[in-house]
Amino acid sequence: MSTLNRQWLLRIGLAAVAAGLAFLAWRYFQPKQLGDGFAGGNGRIEAVEIDIAAKTAGRIKDILVDEGDFVTAGQIVAYMDTEVLESQRREAEAQLQQAQSAVVLIPLNMLSGGATPRESMPEFVQVLMLAAPTTHFVKLAQAILYRGAGMDVVWSQFISLAAIGGIFFGIALGRLRKTIGQMA
Repeated sequence: MSTLNRQWLLRIGLAAVAAGLAFLAWRYFQPKQLGDGFAGGNGRIEAVEIDIAAKTAGRIKDILVDEGDFVTAGQIVAYMDTEVLESQRREAEAQLQQAQSAVVLIPLNMLSGGATPRESMPEFVQVLMLAAPTTHFVKLAQAILYRGAGMDVVWSQFISLAAIGGIFFGIALGRLRKTIGQMA
């Protein structure tokens, strides 16, 4: 062998010995146990990414967790801005109230004599409808609009409307006082 080949062989051997010594030193100075929060083992680790979604679309009002935080099942992670949903609920409640009032107002209007003549109704319905303000209003309006009646003809309807209105006002005032008394 030539001296040049021996020098290269010597250098490769010394490099191999140095690498072996470095490996042994690295193994010797490694900590014997893993630190807190570390786990050791063999196998394959697969990360699972889970997407979450709300039942209804909307804007996020507040996020309670940060990216990478551990969460548990059922934990609240964000609050939705419910202003749009609340306005839709109020609108639905108003429509419900309107429908409920229509259930009362439509029969009152029909039985008051505005749509059909009162004389064609049974006697007990005519007497019962005298307690409704719509009956007196229809009689008053028809007398003034159709026949040009003056105050000397429609005064009894005015008094009936004022009396029924006074009764309803008293009932409403009593309910208002009761509600305010409960709030205080």
